[in-house]
Amino acid sequence: MPATVQRRRTRRTGALLCALVIGSAGLAACGDDEPAAPEPSREVEKVRGDDFWADVDRWSGEKIRLTAKVHEVVNDSAFTVAPTGQDGTDPLPVVSAAGTEVSEGETVQVTGVLRDGFRVVDVADDLGLDWDDDLFADWEDEHYLTASAVDPKVGDRGS
Repeated sequence: MPATVQRRRTRRTGALLCALVIGSAGLAACGDDEPAAPEPSREVEKVRGDDFWADVDRWSGEKIRLTAKVHEVVNDSAFTVAPTGQDGTDPLPVVSAAGTEVSEGETVQVTGVLRDGFRVVDVADDLGLDWDDDLFADWEDEHYLTASAVDPKVGDRGS
């Protein structure tokens, strides 16, 4: 083999090896040592009332669909729900930036993300609302549902 062909192969091999080393180093710098956390599920989980009220903590951070009775209407963007047919369970606050038209005692279906640690100022800011803080004092640090949909007609369908 002539010396010029041998030098070309050596140069190509050297250049290729150099490119691989540089490329590998660049890719290694792109990652970090921590594995990526899985995205939280945003599929709606339809929960049975008994399952939900028995262990509310289990559903924290999940997008759920819950059928319950309106316990108290606070204003046009907040109300509480309680389990149908059960006494002694604390009502769950429901908040919505879109506003709701619900009445006390009616059965509604609420879809939204269950959150914990209610802080009136933070929640109002997140929703872009201006609330009277005193109306929500009982909810501080409690679980709450940020509603993306409220269906007050569910009671009419008998579900």
